[in-house]
Amino acid sequence: MKRGTYFLCVCTVAFVGCGDDAARPAEDAAVVEEQAVDMAVESCQEFSTLGQTCASALDCDDGCFCNGMEVCGAEGICEAGESTCVTDVECAVATCDEETDLCEIVGDHGACSDGNACNGVEVCDIAFRGCRSGEAPFCNDDDSCTVDSCDARTGCVFLARDLDGDGFRDGRCGGNDCDDDPRFGTNVFPGATEDCFNRRDDNCDGLRDFDDSTCIPINGSCESARELPGPGTYSAATRTLLNSTELSCGQTSRPDAYFRLTIDELSDLRITVAASVASGVAFRRADACSEGPSEDLGCGSGSPAVVRRRSVEPGEYVIIVEQASLNAFELTVVLSEPTEIPNNDICNAETDDISEGGTFSGFFSEVSDDYALTCTGGRTVPEAAYRLSFDEPRDLLVTGTADRGLPVLSLTGDCSDGSRTLTCQNVGTTSPLRVRDIPAGEYFLLIESTDTRADTYEITAEVSEPTPRTPGDNCANLVDITPPDGETMAEVSLDLADLDLDGGTTCGGSRTGIRDAFISFTLDEASDVVLRTTSDGAFHHASLRSSCTDIGSELLCRGSNATNVLRFRSLEPGTYYAVVSRQSSVGMLDVRVEVSPPTPIPENDQCEQAIDIGGGYSSIDTLFGFEDDLPGCVGIRLVDAFYTFTLTDPKDVLISARRADGTLSSLTLTLRDGCEGEMNLGCDSGSPSIISRTLEAGTYVVFVESSSSFATEFILQASFFDPL
Repeated sequence: MKRGTYFLCVCTVAFVGCGDDAARPAEDAAVVEEQAVDMAVESCQEFSTLGQTCASALDCDDGCFCNGMEVCGAEGICEAGESTCVTDVECAVATCDEETDLCEIVGDHGACSDGNACNGVEVCDIAFRGCRSGEAPFCNDDDSCTVDSCDARTGCVFLARDLDGDGFRDGRCGGNDCDDDPRFGTNVFPGATEDCFNRRDDNCDGLRDFDDSTCIPINGSCESARELPGPGTYSAATRTLLNSTELSCGQTSRPDAYFRLTIDELSDLRITVAASVASGVAFRRADACSEGPSEDLGCGSGSPAVVRRRSVEPGEYVIIVEQASLNAFELTVVLSEPTEIPNNDICNAETDDISEGGTFSGFFSEVSDDYALTCTGGRTVPEAAYRLSFDEPRDLLVTGTADRGLPVLSLTGDCSDGSRTLTCQNVGTTSPLRVRDIPAGEYFLLIESTDTRADTYEITAEVSEPTPRTPGDNCANLVDITPPDGETMAEVSLDLADLDLDGGTTCGGSRTGIRDAFISFTLDEASDVVLRTTSDGAFHHASLRSSCTDIGSELLCRGSNATNVLRFRSLEPGTYYAVVSRQSSVGMLDVRVEVSPPTPIPENDQCEQAIDIGGGYSSIDTLFGFEDDLPGCVGIRLVDAFYTFTLTDPKDVLISARRADGTLSSLTLTLRDGCEGEMNLGCDSGSPSIISRTLEAGTYVVFVESSSSFATEFILQASFFDPL
């Protein structure tokens, strides 16, 4: 090494210690070495041989390492040699240390940078002998609530999501922007102005369009009707509007909103009103807008309210929406290719004929409520009509479905006269309406749904040769169970599979799958009668009427899971008809009638004729045939029987009432201080019903109440004790 050649004086340094026989401490040797290095560096810096005469390279050595080995030139003059500390790597820097005689090659990464942090960090790779590209950064923090990007100057950037760029952070990420969709949300943010017609919550207050109090409708009349540009869904409201017209399917004095619609070509039309409350919607010609409900071309009510009309002629029309309260709603108008108009809205000679059977479907929203079905209580829902015309007796089997609820089917000889109904019941695909041996003539099949929101329906009718009615199946095939002379009891068992539904009972008979049986008995003289019915321990209904065909002539009707017991006192001579129904087509119906000598009906139907029970009382009495005279504890109309007692001294009074047939149906007991008393002194509705009170001297009235459907015999007991 050049440094070693120069520092031959190292021996001189060693000579300093030659006279010392003892070994010097290690630290002294280190100090000596450091001093030698310092002297060499100083000599290198001060001494230069360049330009001096020389005989060999040894004469030119300046003792420096970093400037390379000097040479003796051809002229015998010392010249500089090539440096030993250099590099041909452009991005690298060579540094030399005279103190350590070391040469270090270091890469300068800054010399390689292209100023773009997004394509990776460039580095100087000496082994690669130049600049080498780095790996591009992966700018994804796996957080859906940030927008990830790369900045050429700084690298990865993760910003809170604001896709629409309106300056408000997405509400789904902890911000307060309720619509961050870049397509629509630019103008949607807290504090924005509410647009009443774009079906968006522009100001992010949770209220859209007309739900927002700043949106006030002004289309409350024919003249101010809001123009609809065509089919679509529109926000609207009846808030602040008044009642300006009535709808054929609506109710009076409800606020209404008006819309004008132009139909350019023959089209089918569907109008739907969706709201949080029940609504009504009507469709009229624009020139008849103010003419009233008689001009409605279609009207629907409910939630949603729907109107459907086929093949609507081109022209100007108005849509009128009414609501039970001042609310916002959505109005949807759909126009489609025209289809043939069915003739199944009303019953007439033009009504669609299905006498040959088949499958038929339609929409409740394109028909009106024109008739009252006997088994639905006359609900105001639309029904569709079909006609059947038979030249000879026929059997009919009909099944049906509806998109909501169960279809209700009624077969009648006159749609406007309930007494002409042959049968009426809820049906389904597994519980058809079956009528056998229908006489020749014209009939109508009406269909409605148990759900007011139903829109579509389908029925399948099968018409076939008649099969004979079985005994007990209808009024024309009665089973007579009048007890023979000398007998007090008669009974019959009927198979449900042989029966159809021909009217049912007032307390049950319009439900799915009902079958009913018709039985008669005749009384030659006034008698007490007990009618007992059972049906395999299943729930069923039993009634007694004075006319087989008139359901309105029922004397009593009740239902029970076990045995139905109907008791009657002093029935007048005549023929009576028992109708028993069950919601099943499989099983047996057992009916028994028991006849005994008449017992008088108590005269305590009115308070002024109350029975005196002051001395104590225990008797089987009746509510059959009684009327409602006074409102008792429950405050509703119930038939009642009256009792009275007078106390001359204070007494503990215990009065109880329970049904004589052992059923748990409750009776109501009411205690008052006389017929004119207005304050109830005691009340109970239970099984049994009990009043236990200490009463002062005076005259009191107690009356027993029951619904007319359960107005049979009961046991009343009354006891009086001296107070303890």
